[in-house]
Amino acid sequence: ARIISCTGLKLEEMFSASRKLSLLRPNAVRFMSGSMEHAIAETDKWKKISYVFIPFVCCTLVYVMGTHKHSHWHQVDYSFIKMRNKPMPWALK
Repeated sequence: ARIISCTGLKLEEMFSASRKLSLLRPNAVRFMSGSMEHAIAETDKWKKISYVFIPFVCCTLVYVMGTHKHSHWHQVDYSFIKMRNKPMPWALK
């Protein structure tokens, strides 16, 4: 029984072609930046940026939490909020 895909190739041929292509590529390594040196330099750059901004974020958190005044929520007494047109069986008399 031959299984044919939508492109007309047998699935076995497609799998063997994909295996051949995977042998040509390096194993699980894909450098988007071009080289290993550039990747190391970018990693070091973002580590330095993180080391600067983590204390900045912590100081901002302490400042905001220390100076922020909490406002309390108040229920507005509109006439239609507690409107009861019929007696409820669980209501107290």
